[in-house]
Order: sequence, then structure tokens, then C-alpha cells
Amino acid sequence: MARSDAQFDRKLAAIFEAEAAGHVQRMQAALAQVEPEGGLPRATLEVLFRAAHSLKGAARAVGRDGIETLCHATEGVLAALQRERLAWTDAAGDLLHDAVAALERELRGAGPAGALAALVARGEALLRTAPPASQSQSQSQSPAATPTSAPAPTSASSPASAPTPPGGPTPPDTPAPPAPAGA
Repeated sequence: MARSDAQFDRKLAAIFEAEAAGHVQRMQAALAQVEPEGGLPRATLEVLFRAAHSLKGAARAVGRDGIETLCHATEGVLAALQRERLAWTDAAGDLLHDAVAALERELRGAGPAGALAALVARGEALLRTAPPASQSQSQSQSPAATPTSAPAPTSASSPASAPTPPGGPTPPDTPAPPAPAGA
């Protein structure tokens, strides 16, 4: 039984290596699209996020904890960029480029000890200290910093502003009147 387990592990590792190389290539190609004024189009951020997420899951399946952890941290930075909780800065761009390069080295077996953990720490520090996109970029700078649509008005969703039609039901948020005392 141990022999078939070892064979399975070797097959799984080979599949992982091929799949991981494809994810890293997609990430490298996406990062090559950084715009002259900085940033990435939203669709490119999504490609990067999906590749990091897929690689994270594959790494988890084969016990490559360092790769999994770095991909998770990379996802956090990408999600913050997508949601405009983080502005595209040189530090963000450098971190993403360094993370993808480190993933490639790790997959080739050439990653220096501690390199992945250091990048994770850089990502966490960036998320703690960097200003949101709304504070550091103007609307015209980067597609990654430009909202795709205006936010919906908040007053229409308020129960107080929703009129009750004459003779119609009360809005769902309105408490029912108290029951009569004798009932």
C-alpha cells in the first residue's frame, strides 16, 4: 500500500508543478500590463487574483505551505487593490512583482530560505500602512482606482423613506402594532 501512496504523491507533485507553472506564467503576463501612470486594469487584477487563488489551493493540496501562505497574502493585496482599499503605488507593484518572482524561484527549487515569509510580512505591512486609493489617487489616474459605477443612493433603501401605499401593507421593517389588552 505504501508504494501506491508514494506513486500517487509523485503523480500529484508532477501535476502540481505543471499547473503551478501555468499560474505563475499568467501572473507574470498580467503584471507586464502595468500602465505607464501606474496600476492595472480591473480585469487584469482579476486575472492575477484568480491565478493566486488557484495556486494557493493547489499548493495546499500538496502540502507546499510557503507557497500557499504567499499566495494568500498576495490575494489580500490584490483584493485591497480591487476594492480600492489600497492605492497602486510603487511599493504595491514591487511587492507583486517580487512575490511572483519568488513563487517562480520556489517552484524551481531555487528559493532562498525565508524569502516567502519575508514577502508575506511585506504584504501584511503594506496593507496596514498604505493609504486607500481614494486618499492617494485622483479619479483620472488609473483604471484600478476608478470606480466602475456610482454608488447607489442610500436614502432609497432606508425604511423611513419608503412610502407606504394607502391601505397597503406596512413595510417589513415596521414593527407590528401591539395586540389589544383583552385578547
